[in-house]
Amino acid sequence: MAFLFISSYQRKAQEDIDAVARYVAANLSAIGKSPDAIGQEDIKLFCKNTLYLRLVRTSSLNQEYAKETARTEDMSKYPPSPG
Repeated sequence: MAFLFISSYQRKAQEDIDAVARYVAANLSAIGKSPDAIGQEDIKLFCKNTLYLRLVRTSSLNQEYAKETARTEDMSKYPPSPG
């Protein structure tokens, strides 16, 4: 019974890897790169580690430094460190 349980997880993991590989290949082709420019092992490693990904939303560097959009009140709270 445990073997069937593990086997179904491995099958689903392989399906996910295949889906990501197709997505990567399509996007590489769209930008004029070889569809195999990112190897299967890299895609497999990426999929394996997606558990640890976190989305962090921030402003762009242009927004941070633009006079019109810079949050100057925050900048005065945290002076630059020496060095």
